[in-house]
Amino acid sequence: MIKNDDDFRFKTDNFSLKTDNPVVNNLNIKINPDKSLLIFSNHKNISEFLSIFMLKILNKNCYSGDIFYDNTDIIQILKKIKRFNIRNKNMLILSDIMRNVFVIPENAMDIFDESLTVSDQILDFLTYNTRIRMLNSIIRREMISHDDIEYLIKNYSNSDNKDNFLIYWATEYGVPNILDDLDKILKTGENLNEKLMGVLLYQKAGVNLADIVNLRDYYKYKTKNNVSGVNRRGNNKNIGEDELNFIDVKLKRKGNEELLKNEINKHIIEYLKFLDVNDGIYILNKKPEEIEKPILKEILLVIMIFSSADILILDNPGITDEAKKFMNNMYRIHKIFNFAYICTAYNSNVIKSYYKLFDDIKILYDSNTVEECSVEEFIKNPLHPYSKYILKNNDNPDSSMENGCSYYDLCKFAMAICRKKIPEDHEVIKNHSVACFLYDNK
Repeated sequence: MIKNDDDFRFKTDNFSLKTDNPVVNNLNIKINPDKSLLIFSNHKNISEFLSIFMLKILNKNCYSGDIFYDNTDIIQILKKIKRFNIRNKNMLILSDIMRNVFVIPENAMDIFDESLTVSDQILDFLTYNTRIRMLNSIIRREMISHDDIEYLIKNYSNSDNKDNFLIYWATEYGVPNILDDLDKILKTGENLNEKLMGVLLYQKAGVNLADIVNLRDYYKYKTKNNVSGVNRRGNNKNIGEDELNFIDVKLKRKGNEELLKNEINKHIIEYLKFLDVNDGIYILNKKPEEIEKPILKEILLVIMIFSSADILILDNPGITDEAKKFMNNMYRIHKIFNFAYICTAYNSNVIKSYYKLFDDIKILYDSNTVEECSVEEFIKNPLHPYSKYILKNNDNPDSSMENGCSYYDLCKFAMAICRKKIPEDHEVIKNHSVACFLYDNK
């Protein structure tokens, strides 16, 4: 668990969220890249924690405290967005404003436009920085050189995880469709330069590189000038001199973005195969409502790879066979791309089914944190009575207490003080905290 205040990528400071009922109260999280956290609650409304990242509570005064990403205060950004028009593209705006946070809700339909095919929406999920990355991969593929091949051979040979390195390299060079061919050639160890150059030259698409470079530079200009996809009310800014430099790009933008979209779709189809989801072309050309919900989540997981996000927030994954497949796939992708993920859940079987996929756990009861530690420690040594209960039982008990410890009337260890006061958090064991009078040394 991260203890140093400066050692975090995503952080909440005393963040509270209340809609119809409290969701979280004074929630404190610190998480860095390649780490994972499971937030478990006795209330289903823990799912509403995601709502702040989906821009669904902008006009509600229901939150307090702070959320930081790389020292940027997300809450302050959201408050400013209230003054903007939202053009019914929540994910596009979200990705441009909070760039590195990607959300997969319990119902994946919540972030798709039902009127469009999935294929026609994918570009809206991607920031300008991500589009630049994809355009660079096209440029590298079209300009493949012997130096690129030497880099591939050397780093593949030195890599501790050759499969993961090869997936990463193929993505950066726009050739995920020939992963198997590259792997077979590299494993032979014979005439590598000649064989690799032959198969890679065959992948060139003959695109107009000048147009691709110009579109990339246009996106760089947009990024540099902090264009977010959100318009101020009544702001009819005239085209400046810099915009005039990109008139030709704008005229060709639709066609070039169609090429970019097709390139991204090709990558997504290959990654879906990697996740054992076949018929990608057929699936992407469907509308979201025509696709099975577990498959929609797999699509979002793959889009997340290309979104350049390094924090994934996932809501209540479930415990069906399809859900278990998704979670295992998420973990595989996490190991390759080293993103952090936070998962919210209210079904105790989620803990039992997936505890090996998480580093840390935070247990909430009636919106308050009652225990936090590493998952490994939690499974071996749960301290709070509620924690012990959910590990032994499949139900998730609710309490009606209004004063004192909210678990009082369900707790077989309850004392008189529990009815009068709310217990404070104590570090009972190193990196293992609990809010319970059973462990109060005062």
